Amino acid sequence: MKFTTIKLVYFSPTNNTKKIVRSIASGTGINSINEIDLTHLSKKSIEQIEIKDQLTIIGAPVYRGRISEDAAERLKNLKAKNSLAIVIAVYGNRGYDDALIELKNIVEEVGFEILSAAAFVGEHSFSGKNKEIAHGRPDKDDLNFAIDFGKQSYKKLVSSNDFTENKNLNIPGNFPYKINDKMPALAPVTIEENCTKCGKCVEVCPVDAVKLNHKIVTDKTICILCGACIKNCKNNAREFNDPGLKKMIDGLFTVCQKRKEPESFL
Repeated sequence: MKFTTIKLVYFSPTNNTKKIVRSIASGTGINSINEIDLTHLSKKSIEQIEIKDQLTIIGAPVYRGRISEDAAERLKNLKAKNSLAIVIAVYGNRGYDDALIELKNIVEEVGFEILSAAAFVGEHSFSGKNKEIAHGRPDKDDLNFAIDFGKQSYKKLVSSNDFTENKNLNIPGNFPYKINDKMPALAPVTIEENCTKCGKCVEVCPVDAVKLNHKIVTDKTICILCGACIKNCKNNAREFNDPGLKKMIDGLFTVCQKRKEPESFL
């Protein structure tokens, strides 16, 4: 089986997932690439997307051991027919728990057959100047792994027409999935003396939680704590300052220091 084009579908507030998905695509050797960035697409727009006869790389971030709820909701609105998927979960060096198996199941439910799967490490959403967690990842080694994984996935693709064996890729995880306690309503705050009101934080927020109206206002009830507004602010005007959240970050910083490597399932 061969494809002459490849589609990339991803939810990537801080661009880590996008980098990995693009590297995998380059490894396949397929030059004709179409991208669907779900990060800022409305539900209505996604409902109109139908993927037919395509090899598709689908990537999403892991939040607390599960696929990001917003990513999952967007992916569930896709429709696929006669298409194969490579599924990618990106986590912050703690663990991906049930996220990759959850992503595989979601993607199958919307009509894809699974070709291969992998879990990669990206810089944690809570990583900051004084508490770096997987800082700078995906790095060169991660992206080289992604390229090689793309090569292996494409080699598997062209050597077989039967992917029924991929119903069980031995992907780690459990079903029912782990249940996460609901997070309290939290959001980054603005350091007013640093803020130039450039609006970058408004632009990058994937859930429209940040607004500019004389000053930056953030809706805590819909913020997903992705860190996009913090990482994209050139003036260091956004930060996490909630004491409970800072304590959680301290704990993650302690347990996430040992480097974890990408894992692939072919």
